[in-house]
Amino acid sequence: MNNWTKTIALAAGIVCAPGFTGAMRAADEAGQNAASVLTGEKSNWHGFDRYDFTMDAETFAITPGKSLAGEGTGVKDPAKGQRRCILIIPKTAAPGNPWSWRGVYWNHQPQAEVELLKRGFHIAYISVDPKAGSLTGLTMDELMDQLGMSRAALTEWDAWYAYLTGQYGLSKKPAFIGMSRGGIFEFSWGTANPDKVSCIYADNLGMERQAFQRLGDLARADVPILQICGTIDPNLGQYTSAVEAIYQQFGGRISMMIKEGYAHHPHSLRNAKPIADFIEQSERSIFRNG
Repeated sequence: MNNWTKTIALAAGIVCAPGFTGAMRAADEAGQNAASVLTGEKSNWHGFDRYDFTMDAETFAITPGKSLAGEGTGVKDPAKGQRRCILIIPKTAAPGNPWSWRGVYWNHQPQAEVELLKRGFHIAYISVDPKAGSLTGLTMDELMDQLGMSRAALTEWDAWYAYLTGQYGLSKKPAFIGMSRGGIFEFSWGTANPDKVSCIYADNLGMERQAFQRLGDLARADVPILQICGTIDPNLGQYTSAVEAIYQQFGGRISMMIKEGYAHHPHSLRNAKPIADFIEQSERSIFRNG
């Protein structure tokens, strides 16, 4: 496999991406929109219909709910023993019912997801259960549990994936969006389920040891990765560059976009089209070859 082009962003510029072609065909070629079978109260998320769900953390049962008072486009913490789940519906679904999945920092710099909605993608989210306290001096398992991504949490993600693909017919291979420690979540689940991932967009990511060790599984599954990172973010050397080097060694397809002079924030790009282009092409390839 050929490696993707590495693109360098100038301090005030917009990053360019490999030249991807236009939007997907209309959804009526592929089947019904998930909205046609959704129940529950809907609200508005950046001009699109939002549906809220609650997951029982013990039984993994998922029930329709509604957004809470005062949330706006954000999300509040769930009640103890529950997880908040959200699904945003496009006006018209693209062929194959593609979707992107974010597992932390909901509604933070959502411009790529808004652009994907305009192209017919669904957008999904599930909350995590971080614990208060210091992150220093912990074993890796303790650290993951503290962040809310314990081995048990992976099962919650499995349940949400099964619900969306089984109940609503969403694509079997979602795209992943992870910013900062969101990288831990997308790579933890993604490397454990490489056959269920279309692509990964990682922005100034964090990473954990087991996911590093399983990057070869993602590369063998031909999962493309797009990384964006600022030149003065410490994560560039510690995680982003390391992921690039390892993935290239396994023959994986990976792109790097470097934001010159930027630190950890802001995430994403002012113009998120290159991110949406990357995700759309990856999903379209899955639909075309599936």
